[in-house]
Amino acid sequence: MTPRRPWPQPWGHPDDAVPPGTYRHAGGGRYQVLGLAFLADGPGEGGSTVVYRPLYSVPGHPVAVRTLDGWQAPTSDGRQRFVAETSAERLAAVTLGPPEPGRIQLVEPDPAWPQRYAEHAVRIRGALGERVLQLEHIGSTSVPGLVAKPLIDILLVVDDPADENAWLPDLLSAGYELQIREPEHDDHRCLRTSAREANLHVLPPWSGEVERYLLLRDRLRSVPEERVAYAAVKRELAREEWNAVNDYADAKSAVVEAIIARARAGSSTVPRSGGRC
Repeated sequence: MTPRRPWPQPWGHPDDAVPPGTYRHAGGGRYQVLGLAFLADGPGEGGSTVVYRPLYSVPGHPVAVRTLDGWQAPTSDGRQRFVAETSAERLAAVTLGPPEPGRIQLVEPDPAWPQRYAEHAVRIRGALGERVLQLEHIGSTSVPGLVAKPLIDILLVVDDPADENAWLPDLLSAGYELQIREPEHDDHRCLRTSAREANLHVLPPWSGEVERYLLLRDRLRSVPEERVAYAAVKRELAREEWNAVNDYADAKSAVVEAIIARARAGSSTVPRSGGRC
């Protein structure tokens, strides 16, 4: 990331601002840039050096940057250096334990998947009761006729995932294990079973990811051509070698975003089978 053109002003120009994202400060700690930050043209550890200066604050946040790991968040009174996190660094920072290996195993649709979700739903509702604000079967195993990794993805909406004492102990007692903690992504938490046959994604009701999960699922369920095209992309990517499963998911992101966009627009246009959007 380098400025498109030099500016004499000490803080640069808004056109050269760094978008929101996760960064590492040269003095230590992980931070999330919520507003815009200026980019300085200079070397940094592992990437370009970022000079922080907020242009605006995100509603609900007093400043445009926040700490992710307990370090004191820098203020807007002076320059602070940030280095953009690599995907590997971010994955290592949010994952409890070793990351999932990158070998992708896709299987043909299994009619037992809905029942397996239903069994998890009973277990989760039994553990949390009225604290369950929403519970959904998501991901490829929720779409009849779609090839998938043999892993049941579940969306759980609770009032405040960051308040783990309010819900996590009961899910741990029910046999789930905390695998991922992402305060920078709407306080997302991901739990798994010890058998690694289910992923439980925990989000707050205000998260836009809730809508996105359901838009993707419902679009794939209702538009056969979309499902066929997406399956072709999944098969193509699964043949490649990946360092981690997260890299495979990242490689699908452009395709997923295009499907969600068509779902929002109610579009009848679908790419030809096998094309990467």
